[in-house]
Amino acid sequence: GGPKTDFDLSSIGFAGQTQSTDQLSSAAVGNGFPEVVKVPWAEVNAALGMAALLLSTLEKKPHSGVKFHTHEIIPLGNYSKIGLMQSDGRPPVLYNLFYSDESFQFFGKRNFNT
Repeated sequence: GGPKTDFDLSSIGFAGQTQSTDQLSSAAVGNGFPEVVKVPWAEVNAALGMAALLLSTLEKKPHSGVKFHTHEIIPLGNYSKIGLMQSDGRPPVLYNLFYSDESFQFFGKRNFNT
């Protein structure tokens, strides 16, 4: 197929729950046919960017109890990144916390879900 434009929520499982998202969707619709919910990647990227901003803000707030010792959160909106700190003082290794057609490669892909 062509480039991926949607993130299929039906592939996500819920820890500790036995129902799949298909079962939850069909229960919500009530007609027995599972409703497939597709979310555009731009919206997934925006949500991940908001989560990155929240985590970064909490880490900077005194007495929040949030501190990352091995990772650095870099909130950049839809193009946020996560950095893996290096113990030898080198700059962190950066990973994209977003999907784009340009960042997708079969080999050497450096996205958050690799």
